Amino acid sequence: MLVKDVMKSPVLSVGPETTLEEAYKLLLEKGVRHLPVLKNGKLLGIITDRDIRLATSHLNPKGPCPGCTQVGELARLTGFLAGRGVNIHSLLSYPEEGEHVRAVVRVNTLETHLLAQGLREAGFEVLWPPKKPW
Repeated sequence: MLVKDVMKSPVLSVGPETTLEEAYKLLLEKGVRHLPVLKNGKLLGIITDRDIRLATSHLNPKGPCPGCTQVGELARLTGFLAGRGVNIHSLLSYPEEGEHVRAVVRVNTLETHLLAQGLREAGFEVLWPPKKPW
């Protein structure tokens, strides 16, 4: 068996001016762990998922920065809601102090306390409704 028989083609690559976040998203979307870095068709180096996680731990979907903005968190939130049959009427997200992003979500359920409990159990920080308002 030859390399050409198992290699991925076409070659996915990034340029030296690509942001680490863009490169990381590409790695996740395409299910690869390494990207050649090209400039004018010339190989400059290679970037790996590990290189990016070590350089910018807040981009790592697994942490180690609980509550920090992480790639895919908004998708995880909307997927969580869709998985429970909850329709989103509106969603507002805005940056807060540091790396945090706050999301305000208006949904079509009267079961807000159960939904909030499920979100908390899934690792989301929920400000309202409170755990026990009474």
